[in-house]
Amino acid sequence: MTTPTAPTTASILEQFDLCADAAEFPDPQNGYYYPVDTRIHLFGDGTRWAMVAELLGYNPRVGNLTDVLHCFGNCLTRDKPGFGNFLDRVDNMDDIDPDGDEAYAGEGPVVVRGRPLTVDADAGTPLEDVFRSLVPPHRELLLADTAEVRRPLRPAGAAEPGPVEPAGIPRGHHAERP
Repeated sequence: MTTPTAPTTASILEQFDLCADAAEFPDPQNGYYYPVDTRIHLFGDGTRWAMVAELLGYNPRVGNLTDVLHCFGNCLTRDKPGFGNFLDRVDNMDDIDPDGDEAYAGEGPVVVRGRPLTVDADAGTPLEDVFRSLVPPHRELLLADTAEVRRPLRPAGAAEPGPVEPAGIPRGHHAERP
């Protein structure tokens, strides 16, 4: 395992460009799903850096509400940046959309990670609207937890990095240690 070198603006942008060219850069306007929520996690110290961007959306082709993790950095468990994990969130899709017509059946809760969530929606409500109604009350349950966010990051075999300085990080985003 090589020791990461200090990141440069050019090395970071190179990863972003590589993923954009391969259609693996986070795109909230992706035509394959209905966006529900997003979140960015930033990690770093003097030599290690990582960004994990979450795009949570309803994907009719997959038939689930999926949280897609896009991973960038010089301390990833994979050799290349881009798509990380695809985390399906709804445990009972067959119950809430038994016909596969992308509409809420109108009966019963939406079960996320084993937890039943009450839905205030009528039968026939488009699933993307049902899933969007779960945010913000259940945002933390729908988006990745700490273990899921850190899974694509190489554990600190070296010294544990410190937090990213918050200067320049947009409000609503947060910095954590890998």
